[in-house]
Amino acid sequence: AYIGISDQQYGTLKFGKIYSIYYDVVGAKTDLWDYSTLAQPQTWSPVAYTDGTQAAQKTLRYEHKSDKLDIYASYLMKDSAPVVDTQLQYERKSGAEFAIDLHLNKNLSWATSWKYNDASLQDTQSAHDFKQEILASSLFYFDGQWMFGLGAGWFKNLLPNFDSYGDSTPLQAQTLLNTEAYGIEFYAEQATGGFNFYT
Repeated sequence: AYIGISDQQYGTLKFGKIYSIYYDVVGAKTDLWDYSTLAQPQTWSPVAYTDGTQAAQKTLRYEHKSDKLDIYASYLMKDSAPVVDTQLQYERKSGAEFAIDLHLNKNLSWATSWKYNDASLQDTQSAHDFKQEILASSLFYFDGQWMFGLGAGWFKNLLPNFDSYGDSTPLQAQTLLNTEAYGIEFYAEQATGGFNFYT
């Protein structure tokens, strides 16, 4: 839920709980079904509604759209939540997102986004400060008969080290989110149903 104001010349300003710019602009281009985000961090993040990979409360977001180029920017305010199945507490101190969506022609668009969080994890002993980043890009083509999508992303300190959950010792903040990952999604589909390819 969010509120906003919109002007045809100056754009739209929104505030509230909003899906991430990363997903709305880049991730959606490779999502054939609602939020089927197979190679995207919100699928795996234990705090996707707090780190902003899926959505974020207390988001201030600006959008300006034109025939050739759409521009998006947002500021994510402080928020916190417990990490599922752990004794850890996640805190987003602040965050920012920026994206552009370039309309190359009436059938083809290319979007790129960058996301940054200043965050911390509190374990049983201390707080561990760290930075989170996403850099991602995707292409989408649709001409009424053929539809293609291709997306790739780099994710820093967003996908947890799942091996840490199996350790017998208490889970430490620095072992859970000291990670780097990559993801690729693509598909090709013919509207008549004659050809389908997904990965």
